[in-house]
Amino acid sequence: MKRKINMKTWILCLAVLAAVAGQAVADVITINPAAPTGNQDWNGALWGDPAAAPTSGNDYVSANKLVWLRSLGSYGSFNGDSLTLQSAASLFLSGSGSLGGTLILDGGSIQNRSAAGVDVVVSGSVRVDSLSDIGNFNEILELQTALSGSGDLKLLSYNGMNRQIVVGGTDGGFTGDFILRNAAYSNTAVAFNTSFTGAGLTFQGGDLAQAPIYQLTNDISFLTVSMPSATDVSVLVKLESGTYDAAALAAAGVHASYFSDLGGTITAIESVPPILMNSATATGNQDWNGAIWGDPAAVPTAGNDYVSTNKLVWLRALGTTYGSFNGDFLTLQSFASLFLSGSGNLGGTLNLDGGVIQNRSGMDAVVTGNIRVDSLSEIGNIGDNLELQTSLSGSGDLKVFNNTEANRRILFNGTDAGFTGTFILRNSTGTNFAVAFNTSYPGAGLTFEGGVLAKAPKYQLTNDISFLTVSMPSAANVSVPVDLAPGIYDAAALVAAGVHASYFSDLGGTITVGVPPAGYATWAAGWGEEIGSDAEDFDGDQLSNLAEYALGGDPTRIDDQGEVPTFGNVAGTMVYIHAQLKSDTSLVYYLETAEDLLSNSWTNSGYTVTGTNVMAEGDFNFVTNTIPMTDDETFVRLMIEK
Repeated sequence: MKRKINMKTWILCLAVLAAVAGQAVADVITINPAAPTGNQDWNGALWGDPAAAPTSGNDYVSANKLVWLRSLGSYGSFNGDSLTLQSAASLFLSGSGSLGGTLILDGGSIQNRSAAGVDVVVSGSVRVDSLSDIGNFNEILELQTALSGSGDLKLLSYNGMNRQIVVGGTDGGFTGDFILRNAAYSNTAVAFNTSFTGAGLTFQGGDLAQAPIYQLTNDISFLTVSMPSATDVSVLVKLESGTYDAAALAAAGVHASYFSDLGGTITAIESVPPILMNSATATGNQDWNGAIWGDPAAVPTAGNDYVSTNKLVWLRALGTTYGSFNGDFLTLQSFASLFLSGSGNLGGTLNLDGGVIQNRSGMDAVVTGNIRVDSLSEIGNIGDNLELQTSLSGSGDLKVFNNTEANRRILFNGTDAGFTGTFILRNSTGTNFAVAFNTSYPGAGLTFEGGVLAKAPKYQLTNDISFLTVSMPSAANVSVPVDLAPGIYDAAALVAAGVHASYFSDLGGTITVGVPPAGYATWAAGWGEEIGSDAEDFDGDQLSNLAEYALGGDPTRIDDQGEVPTFGNVAGTMVYIHAQLKSDTSLVYYLETAEDLLSNSWTNSGYTVTGTNVMAEGDFNFVTNTIPMTDDETFVRLMIEK
């Protein structure tokens, strides 16, 4: 749907990712022992065990670089679950088609060996586990595959001039580097029809006569881009974050032989190197947006990431005096501290990488925005109450503590953006310190420091909240943890499990340990007809069955999509509100934004979670997000996973 808002075009679309159900582990069968050599049909009777064409339920591995498996064209598709190519083992493409099972490159090679004059288009799934090769011997090789994995992928051309490799298909989460190798002949070209926002693009360089050429055919994004220098092709120029057309590449010092101008652009996403702020000589309280930065010596702006490592400098933020951080990211390391002087939005993303957040406001503070925890870090409450309505992500552990005063509380009331660390409730310096959760973290742990009963932090049973694991101090000895078995615990059940009563307060809620059984299967079976998998769209309303489930829709009626997200303009800001099912904590909701739909460069950024309306009644809570209206066009979509 399309609306005009303040003379800017905003398009809102809804998309859903379905989960992949678990499958039994397949048998791993090694094919092509050392004896065979030469060309073989990959579905022929060349398998070590069984001596027949593969079937589903088996994973096959080839590690023999003397055997070249022929596929597609005359030879057909692979019929097994997966085929892994190791140790320079090669797959020779004889024509176009779908790979069939998943092709895993773990040191292996794909080579287009089709007949002269035959272009090859390959679809299916490719995963790259370690440094591997894709080579083109004839004409055009177009990859329409899904691409995933974290290994690097060399792209190269042999035998002829004017060859081209086109990388299309979809980004399945590929995080390796595309390495454009020198060709055996000049004028080999590589083009991308798909952005890979977690991957790098780099060049071998060093031999101008065999330069691979990146074709600027589309608007394509990579995480990082390094291209040979105009002054010395053995030296790579790493592009700063930004979008580059041909003129901008030349201005950045890239050699013109390594790209061709076909009207497109290349975007490097990763920002310039972080800027270290608060040098060792600085001490005391500072306004986090004041002129305390090492470089530049001014308030930060978008496009920069800042790092504070000095625990002697306490950055004051929020409230009416200090405001929000104006940069993209602020990382706190080495016990560097952020002092909250009141409520507000953090602004840029706050990364806790060994740092500390402290509520020093002397009043209740409500904080919104985004927090990521990269390593063991701390959140402390010094004055009154602290409510965190932030999104929370990352895999680092998070210590939660209270100092100085009694009867204080920290409330986690934001959204789980994939946090997989452990909440560690530390002992308090004052009695009656409480921690409450209005949000479940089904991938995270909850544990207690224990050992000092007089300083026990209390977990408030205010809601029905889920964690992956829970350990609480024992009633027999508070220095010994009780690891709760998977299940649901109210106050009585915690006592029965041997938990000391001083470490929780009964306010009518429960703790669920372990991700509860997904409710989708029960829901799907209740419609009187087989609606198919969660990825299917039974009623044809452009929502998958999973989306219907997650938003309360009817999968058998095209006119019922449930709690459809709402959006509007509030004081010049886009406000987007979506429902969140309370009963199934295995569901993960988040937004993605893009500047256009042609490059398919969706990223989980460009928005801020500003709060969750926790509803006492009904099946859903409602999450509010804000998107700045600074660009002429912004595309927004809701993603739901389980």
